[in-house]
Amino acid sequence: MELYDEFVPMIKEAGFVDTHDHETKWPIGTWPKDPMRKEAGLINLHWQSGLEGYSMHLLTSHDEPTPWSREEVMTFVAKLRNDLANNHHHLYHFA
Repeated sequence: MELYDEFVPMIKEAGFVDTHDHETKWPIGTWPKDPMRKEAGLINLHWQSGLEGYSMHLLTSHDEPTPWSREEVMTFVAKLRNDLANNHHHLYHFA
């Protein structure tokens, strides 16, 4: 279970009674035509900075059936960064 799924029960357990859960999708990248969403998409590219570290740890330690090599991870991350920079891919994340 993701931590997000645990937030509402934790908030209610803390004593809050009038709670609301609202999910919003945010663009990743500069592809939106709307200036506000374009700026939000540019800001959302910030998580790329940790991409190599997250990927290196997960894919060299836990991938099945065998962990990836450092070179495989670096190639994967380079391709992923290229895909993220491609404005033909309309990517979102949900918050």
